[in-house]
Amino acid sequence: MLRVKYQDAAVSVPLPPEGAAVGAVKAALEAQLHVPATEQRLIAKGKVLDDAARLAAGQTAVLLVRPSADALAAMAAQETAIQQADTARAARPVISIHERNAALSARAHAALSYRFEAIAPLPGLPDEAKARAILTSLAQDKGILHVMAQHKWRVGSLAEMFPDGKVGVDPVCVLGLNENKGQRILLRLRTDDLRGFRKYLTIKKVLFHELAHNEVSDHNNDFYKLMRQVEAECTAVPGTTTALPLTNDAPDGSPGFGHVLGGAADATDARELRAQRALDRLQAQPPTGAPAAAPAASPTTVPAMTPMATSAPPAESSATPTSKGKVPLAASLEPEPREAEIAVLPTIEIDAGVFATMGERERRVVEAAQKLRGQLNAESDERRQGVLVTLHVVLSNVLQAPGNPLFRRLRKANGRLAKNVMALPLAVLFLEHVGFTDELPDRTHLVLARDDPGLVWLGKSVLDRLLDN
Repeated sequence: MLRVKYQDAAVSVPLPPEGAAVGAVKAALEAQLHVPATEQRLIAKGKVLDDAARLAAGQTAVLLVRPSADALAAMAAQETAIQQADTARAARPVISIHERNAALSARAHAALSYRFEAIAPLPGLPDEAKARAILTSLAQDKGILHVMAQHKWRVGSLAEMFPDGKVGVDPVCVLGLNENKGQRILLRLRTDDLRGFRKYLTIKKVLFHELAHNEVSDHNNDFYKLMRQVEAECTAVPGTTTALPLTNDAPDGSPGFGHVLGGAADATDARELRAQRALDRLQAQPPTGAPAAAPAASPTTVPAMTPMATSAPPAESSATPTSKGKVPLAASLEPEPREAEIAVLPTIEIDAGVFATMGERERRVVEAAQKLRGQLNAESDERRQGVLVTLHVVLSNVLQAPGNPLFRRLRKANGRLAKNVMALPLAVLFLEHVGFTDELPDRTHLVLARDDPGLVWLGKSVLDRLLDN
């Protein structure tokens, strides 16, 4: 009988009187312990025995089991992971607390030097407190102050601009203005009808545009490169605002502003304000045929202005004079019925220089959005909102959770998707250019086949522009 020690137990293996080869002993152990013979190692008198060696009855041996191939691979992988973690830890830069504190102090000093000296909302308009809160939030935004300190920009005043013209409808509609490269920056905060305010992020992007005019006046490639740099630098700062902070009190200590959900300002107030401004312009114009009066002397020079405007297709030429200053007083004061207004989606403005630098895929996204806009202009407002909001939700979900399969695989039979996207070939074409395609072979789902976050972000940005009306 051969005695074999295995782990914490002892196993007895019967042997003939003349003994047996180690290979036969391993086969007997495999039958008892279910351990493959190829993984067994028998040790007797301190030596590892090969299969040809012989063991006699009465001897004692120790059985060792070699790890399997899978166990060896797992141990090797664990060892590699430990080495990588050690390498990364060794390469981690050491941060000097003294240098970090010095940088923070310098940044705080720069924030006091390079900033907006004053804010100026328009007086007498509804919700003046909210307009002041928007300007204050922008002027105190950590990202914007960081950008101004980086470029050493100082702006005299951040002011509100009266919303003359209709965005996406009138040939020229100014959204922002930079006077004398930072003497004053004006931003269009309110909607066309004075009943509400434009989206905070849209206003902030106009501010990026106007800040870039502190260095470059013309809308050339250098300007757009600087504008994109300003936006990237601001977005990279932790704590930069993306929406107006909620507060119960206005910045000046007055009671907080607010409206019931779905409420709006009084339409009569908006009409009266527009009528008063029209009257002021007409009174300032000289009578028809009279020579223009010489401008009054002023100790200050006329500021150079750099506007940011959105352009719509020019109207057909006509012999009728333009409306500015040449419409009868009664006509300028009488508001047209709202039912007679033709709502048009905002135009998608892409600078020619920027468009030329785009790749083929980016151009297709923009062109598909322009075609979709043309089709939606003929649809009802409810239909437009349904299509644009559905597309916006699809792309927003992908950007927020890019690894979620529920957002990357859309069922065509879904009620909302079928009504607002699948029923419009141009909406489907827009998603295809962003990266979605039919799932083969049944074609019952749309899947995001092209993993390009840049295209998804571009598509969402275009939809943001169309929804900003």
